[in-house]
Amino acid sequence: MPAGALISEAPAPANPAKDKPAAETGPSVEKPDKATDPGTPVDNSQESGDKPGKKKSPEERQKELDLLKQQMLFAPSTERRQAIHQVERLKEESEQKFFLETLRKLALEDMDPLVREAAVRLLADIKDKGSADVFQKALEDEMRPVIREALRGIGRIELKSAENQIFELLQKEEFKENDNVTVGMIRTLADLDSKIAADFLSEIYAKDDTNLEIQRAILLYYGNAEIQARKDWLTEILKDKNEDIVSRSYAANALGKIKSADSVEPLKGVLEEIRNLRSSRERARHNPLKQQAILALIRLDDKSILPELKAAALDDDASVRLRAVKQIGQLKIQEFRDMLEYKAKHEPSRSVKKAAQEALDILDGKMESDGDADTATEEEPAEE
Repeated sequence: MPAGALISEAPAPANPAKDKPAAETGPSVEKPDKATDPGTPVDNSQESGDKPGKKKSPEERQKELDLLKQQMLFAPSTERRQAIHQVERLKEESEQKFFLETLRKLALEDMDPLVREAAVRLLADIKDKGSADVFQKALEDEMRPVIREALRGIGRIELKSAENQIFELLQKEEFKENDNVTVGMIRTLADLDSKIAADFLSEIYAKDDTNLEIQRAILLYYGNAEIQARKDWLTEILKDKNEDIVSRSYAANALGKIKSADSVEPLKGVLEEIRNLRSSRERARHNPLKQQAILALIRLDDKSILPELKAAALDDDASVRLRAVKQIGQLKIQEFRDMLEYKAKHEPSRSVKKAAQEALDILDGKMESDGDADTATEEEPAEE
């Protein structure tokens, strides 16, 4: 651990697997000159007299990359972070590989915790399997944002050998506040299909002072890690009208991933419960639970529920349409291709239109699903 690293850290937001840290702030610095910024196209026509957009020679390009590496190592802290961000923008994989050893060195040795965080984050973003040891060593960092990014890297490269180390760290957590590192540990164990924490997390969930977001992360853990032994308990939470709607939604999500045929009837019972609500406001309030129940039934291969998902994709509420379209893409439901093609061209909501195109790209294998974007705690805004 770098000597002199700061220890104090404010509580962080709840969704480490999806949220990226806010932009860093610091003293203003001079922006890199375009002629030496590898992430910026350069027009050399005024200097050389050649046509605009002339491609640089390999030697010229290598000089730029060498300078960027020197900036990462020797410039002031803010500029070092900016240099790391420039590496992230490089389009050529071979050019990114040129910086891997430097990024690994910064991730473990730099005195500035923000530089370490940025380096680990980039290694996680590019799923660098060669950084397995770096991610595990970064779990020992004194700064929690660095640990958060290390957890994300471990999950992205599916580093199963890290599960015992993560579980040991998890057992030392407090669980009383919403902390994205704690949640990150739980989610990473789930990403690794690790059942090592199943009994321990059951005890944590039952404690009166366990934070609600931590409890919800535990519900998702049991689904993502497919803990069959918790199926009946999850079903009780799903059916309990005294539970908050989001927790019931997460229980539905987990049951869909456990994929037990016994869950079909309870999930259908919840949908019937929502349909029978007299108040339109109450039905709208139950939308997250409704959509998670539909999603779970589709995962359980209940094709009879597809018309209900289609109806959600055609709802007057753009937020409901947005969630449904994302779910269609996530589950790769080819039956709705025609509807997605229409929405990608003519949907009035920009957010839904974009989601429809992304869903088509997922169906066509052009991009990967983001995973559980469907576990948001409230309806996502959809711009009209």
